[in-house]
Amino acid sequence: MNNCLRFAALVLAAGSAAGALAGTEAAAGPGVAAAPAVAASGEARVRDRTHADALAQCETAVDHSIHEIRGKQVSDLQFGTDARSAADGDRVDVKGTGHYRRTAGAAPVSFHYTCAYDEATGATSGVLFREADNSPPPALPVWQADLSRISPEACEAAAAASMQSSHPRASGIVFDGDSRKLEPGGDGRTALAGTGRVVRAPGMQATTFRYRCEFESSGRLASARASD
Repeated sequence: MNNCLRFAALVLAAGSAAGALAGTEAAAGPGVAAAPAVAASGEARVRDRTHADALAQCETAVDHSIHEIRGKQVSDLQFGTDARSAADGDRVDVKGTGHYRRTAGAAPVSFHYTCAYDEATGATSGVLFREADNSPPPALPVWQADLSRISPEACEAAAAASMQSSHPRASGIVFDGDSRKLEPGGDGRTALAGTGRVVRAPGMQATTFRYRCEFESSGRLASARASD
């Protein structure tokens, strides 16, 4: 009789263990283990935290650059909610928009910015902001440049790359939209020239530089250079 009771107890214990295992599998879903889901959730939290850290550090760096370039009279500096980031190893590239007023009560000036954040060191680099040019396009010159094929953004991006190639520690590059001018280039090309300001190394004062790009008739950017 005791042997029968012991056998029955073993059967009940096995059934309880199987039921507990089945309940765990049901909670995780058929054929899906719970551990990977937890890991995926953890990875998502890490990505969100990295994005938040990169965004905060880059906004601080851009804020500093704008005040360094435009002076202490800058007010009402705000960043947009459209910032986005892309990670490549420890490097996180951030792009976003914002606006500020050059003096209290002045019309707001919109800008776009880019910045690189090093997750390993927490440092930022390559800070670049470009003010939006809301002025009307210049009149067509006598050589009939096709403005629809001229991209100031492509020109300025290439000019910024040229400036950073000459001054690797440069930051706070800003282009003066009011200085843009079109002129004849070589071999029937159209040239776009202008000026900007740059901080060539941390702690230095912002200085002026000149840039010039040439476009083919097709709109292809043929050359770009920036000089002190």
